Amino acid sequence: MNLKEILVLSEQFLKFAKLDPFRNMEHDIEEAIDYCSNYVELPNEKSLIDIPLEWFEVSKNEQFPTKDLFKYEDVSSWMYIEPGELKRKSKNEKIKFLREIRGVYASSWIDEGIPAIILVDFGKYTFIGDGRGRTNFAIGMDLKTVPVVLLKLKSDFEDQIVFKE
Repeated sequence: MNLKEILVLSEQFLKFAKLDPFRNMEHDIEEAIDYCSNYVELPNEKSLIDIPLEWFEVSKNEQFPTKDLFKYEDVSSWMYIEPGELKRKSKNEKIKFLREIRGVYASSWIDEGIPAIILVDFGKYTFIGDGRGRTNFAIGMDLKTVPVVLLKLKSDFEDQIVFKE
């Protein structure tokens, strides 16, 4: 990677870091795009991970309705949890649950709130790119809203992507 490419990436990551400066958004965004590469690619079968981040409009919604996440995919396909199931459990049981699905760091979600879920909108389809564990925790805690970062492909670039069959 040359210096120019490094500077462009740094600028892009700074833009995303400003959305949620206390969270590791760079990693979440990389994971989100990587997940979407199962369904979307660039022409000539280039990996979606090569997509320039400036092709996206980025916005954040701190109060995104949790129920609306079901519009984008089957959120229980990764893990099924009853709405409110965790809300009735002790703090230690919640910590145990979070450690099992996300590791030690996730126990901070109980007191600090969950990091933003990343939605990636390609026009024709929108994906929960990253945040299935956060989504399940929100459902289990019966949270009515969750923070979401939306990466929306700019219309100028819609013809630059290919949906896999």
